[in-house]
Amino acid sequence: MTVSLDLKFVKAYKDLSDLEESLAPDIMLKLYAYYKQAVLGNTFFMEENDSIGYADITKN
Repeated sequence: MTVSLDLKFVKAYKDLSDLEESLAPDIMLKLYAYYKQAVLGNTFFMEENDSIGYADITKN
């Protein structure tokens, strides 16, 4: 990540953490998905026989 993007992420995290009201569960789930995408990268995949799957990030 670039420094600018890191700063934006930290600001967004602080802004959301400081909210007095809680966010709807679907919004929280979407934010968590964005967080995981930023931290782990694009590890989501779907196979023909599976409904949902995740790539094995330990293999390389």
